Amino acid sequence: MLRIRDGRISGVFLACLALLVGVAAVAGQGVEVGGQARNLVLGTQNGLLAQEVRVFLASLRSTGSMAEVVIFSAEESRHDLHEVAATFNALVMSYNPVEISAKHGPANLHRFSLFRQFLEDAGLGSFDQVFLCDIRDVYFQSDPFQSLAVPKGIGVAIEPAHLPIGQCDVHMRWLSSECPAYAREGMGKVLADKLRSCAGTTIGTPDSIHAYCQAMEDEAERTVTEIGEAQGKALLGRATTFDGEKYHLWCNDQAMHNVLLWTGKLNSTFPVRLYSAEDSLLATVGTMTSIKLSDQAEVLVECPTAGVGDGVCSGGEQPAAVVHQYDRVEALVRTAQSLYGLPGETFLTFQQKHFPGQKS
Repeated sequence: MLRIRDGRISGVFLACLALLVGVAAVAGQGVEVGGQARNLVLGTQNGLLAQEVRVFLASLRSTGSMAEVVIFSAEESRHDLHEVAATFNALVMSYNPVEISAKHGPANLHRFSLFRQFLEDAGLGSFDQVFLCDIRDVYFQSDPFQSLAVPKGIGVAIEPAHLPIGQCDVHMRWLSSECPAYAREGMGKVLADKLRSCAGTTIGTPDSIHAYCQAMEDEAERTVTEIGEAQGKALLGRATTFDGEKYHLWCNDQAMHNVLLWTGKLNSTFPVRLYSAEDSLLATVGTMTSIKLSDQAEVLVECPTAGVGDGVCSGGEQPAAVVHQYDRVEALVRTAQSLYGLPGETFLTFQQKHFPGQKS
């Protein structure tokens, strides 16, 4: 595995990346490989099963996507993941999570520092589109860069409309009791009527994705709260420390993403396209009340009538390009296993994995 040392990406890694695609990154210019645009997928992992990473990578490659994939790993000795990544022409890059967590928060936050730094070191002109993507609970049904790419700015996922932020106990907790800064600012009330947006699938131009990562880092720093040692130890995971004495409590990344989106801070910097769960090719399915499947078990979305949609998702029913949060849905977990599982493997839903004693 390639490694980040002292918080920086090595020149050796960048050389390996250039060799992988057969070209050198040219700062300030779009780079094409064999006449195709250079696209990039960035994600992180800590404790994922090899089969979860396989579903992600195998499904992406099955669409014909030639995008470069870099997965930052918080674990050193994961030869199984390295093997899966090599099979599907992806790179796994390990880093020290303790060091970066102390400064930039837990993994759901410090990933934005990793992504921003990578783009800076590679050069913002090295890619046409960048997709920041969760690894564990995503699979692809067509090339996301063909259907979700934006000419400017970023595209973000909007979760099912029946459950706005004010009616979601989890989001309201993130905006109140779990984030003292947002509680003081009354952000739960400010965003109560807004739809939930997920930070786990965000696509855009390199400059806009870089600015988005910087905005998330800045918001994390703005809202972090210093807490005592006893409370810090009790909340370890959400809280991090430099020295074991001074602890910092970090707000949730989804809360920050929604605050930046719905208060207009993102739109003031770059255009933002919203991909709704019900009628775009980015299907965020975790809280959908019903999911329509094709005869081939593809997740279908109802695109607007011809001439009304975004030019890609229009004209009626289509298979989604990206299926996110599939592990919340038993039928989709079984689909992933049938397509990408190996003999003897058992695929579990999110509920079975984390709450085995509860009924779905």
